[in-house]
Amino acid sequence: MRSVRQTGLWVVFCFFAPALSSAAEEGFTPLFDGKTLRGWTINCLPKDKEFAAKAWTADQGTILANTIDRKEHFYILLATNKEYGDFVLQLRFQVERKVTGNSGIQIRSRYVPETGWMEGPQIDINPPDPQTTGKLWNEGPGPHRWLSNEPIQGFKFFYADQGDGWNDLEITAKGMKIKSVLNGVTVVDYDGSGVLDDELHKKRGVGTKGVIGLQIHSNDEIKLRFKDIRIKEPPRIGPRPPAGSAGDEGLLLAAAGRVNARDYGAAGDGAADDTPALQKALSAAETKGPVCFVPPGQYRLNGSLVVPPGVTFLGASGGTPHSEHPIGTVLLAYGGRGKADGPPLVTLKPNAVIRSLTIHYPEQTLPEVVPYPWTIRGDGELCQVLDVTMTNPYEAIDFGTFWNELHLIRNVFACPLKTGIYIDQCTDIGRIENVHFNPNFWTRMKLKPGFPKGDIKAYLEKNLVGFKIGKTDWEYISNCFVIFPLVGFHFDDFGHGPGNAVVTQSGADICTMAVRVDRTQGHAGVQFVNGQFMSTVYVGPQNQGPVKLTSCGFWPVPETLEQVVKLGPSTLMLTACHFAGWDSAGKGLPCVRAAGGRLTVSGCEFMAPGKQPIVLEEGLKAAAITGCLFRGERPVADRSGADVQIGLNTNH
Repeated sequence: MRSVRQTGLWVVFCFFAPALSSAAEEGFTPLFDGKTLRGWTINCLPKDKEFAAKAWTADQGTILANTIDRKEHFYILLATNKEYGDFVLQLRFQVERKVTGNSGIQIRSRYVPETGWMEGPQIDINPPDPQTTGKLWNEGPGPHRWLSNEPIQGFKFFYADQGDGWNDLEITAKGMKIKSVLNGVTVVDYDGSGVLDDELHKKRGVGTKGVIGLQIHSNDEIKLRFKDIRIKEPPRIGPRPPAGSAGDEGLLLAAAGRVNARDYGAAGDGAADDTPALQKALSAAETKGPVCFVPPGQYRLNGSLVVPPGVTFLGASGGTPHSEHPIGTVLLAYGGRGKADGPPLVTLKPNAVIRSLTIHYPEQTLPEVVPYPWTIRGDGELCQVLDVTMTNPYEAIDFGTFWNELHLIRNVFACPLKTGIYIDQCTDIGRIENVHFNPNFWTRMKLKPGFPKGDIKAYLEKNLVGFKIGKTDWEYISNCFVIFPLVGFHFDDFGHGPGNAVVTQSGADICTMAVRVDRTQGHAGVQFVNGQFMSTVYVGPQNQGPVKLTSCGFWPVPETLEQVVKLGPSTLMLTACHFAGWDSAGKGLPCVRAAGGRLTVSGCEFMAPGKQPIVLEEGLKAAAITGCLFRGERPVADRSGADVQIGLNTNH
């Protein structure tokens, strides 16, 4: 990915050990299963998306990069989903002698979707000019240049028609030292102190930790293979505290091995910018923690924070704080005003935790709401948000922008203004528990400058999506609530495929759209159990997955029109639900309207005499309505012409 020259396959680094003589060592984890690209993600510009899926494939037990006869493309990178800091990486690669393009492996890097570029250090593999293979290049940020390009005695490089046709590469990244060994010969032994950890690299989040990326160079024709890719990380020093609610456990964490933010210059007076001091303390906790404890106080943040892997960012609270009683740890967010696409206030790296604190935006206004970046973003595996209150975030919690797995969001209370929680790119079970979105956390707070005058209900009804759920496999959502949203729970494909979810003991209150299901996974769909809705559940025409509502209650409010609208080819199952009222404006609307796919209504009660419970319209394929309690004659108006079975219902 260089703009300076047409070279380079990027290779990963290993701990300082003899080349592949350590191949039999224990502690290595395969990065390629030999059959699929599971654990990797293709990164490219939108214009190259279709071609990129063919350019990177799993083929004959190898990862194949092939752009022969197709030069019209920008950079196309295959990157690990997981980030790595210190590691030993071993792999084998094979290139054809006739290849004219280059490729490479990046380490400690990050893809920038706006530019199509991957920033970070690289080890070069360059078939047209093999002598640069294994050498170290800086692919940004800052000047693109060689970091290590010394002549190598005894250099060895093999094309596919030489020997067994494979090159052995081992790369070590330990602290700021990087070493590469190609076919038993050391090519790079470099100390990147002051370069890879300078302020620019830190700001861009590369150089010390990041993904491993295999590269196809822009406008190049390349054909090469990788196999036997495996990595070893150093063991973690010290125990990892268990996750859970705060209370006694939170106090124990504060007393355990920890870093105190005050010792690193954090003032907590609400006036001085504490961003640099808190970041310094968080970084120290990676080796001296694992807890970064922030004592009671109000900490002004003019910038953003990154919680390193495995670190707990812990405020002072014995439980979940309330903004009416801000006597614990409060973060005052000033940075990013007017820049919704800016860096989040707090980014959680893999297995990082934020807990037991309050976050407030003192300069937020109403009704002229100001956009801000996300408040908390997860980036990796097992990130956790626990016992956190947010008064007025524009967008609160983001577990969708980056790949993630096993996230845990528990005991979160907030008045989000645009988006409450966004889930996407989750490839292993995520959990959202006991989340409550209510304006009271802003209107009743005791933080300066106080709640501005304005109609918060009217604003939320036009703007707020409480829970925005995209690709997730699976998502368990329990004991969650939102009031006054534009949409309470929204399920769709936001660019990475649809997901599936099980939602229990949750609800959306006083709104026009409680649940909107535009797309879910066809084999799984979404299930609501013991839900409560003062609004409409809408299943859209593009949804493929089954939608199930069991033991749910629908309550009437003046905003209520139809309580269930079913379109499209999927199946909707209503079981043991009760419907207390609908068609509040008296326009003759039914409680349930189905105009597509399949419908079952079983053991439900419709409690509004004189109003139409169910209408079946053209487009419906089949329906079964049994064991229901209706009020009045002709409870089912069937205009569908479908296979409809109705029986064992009462009309009194």
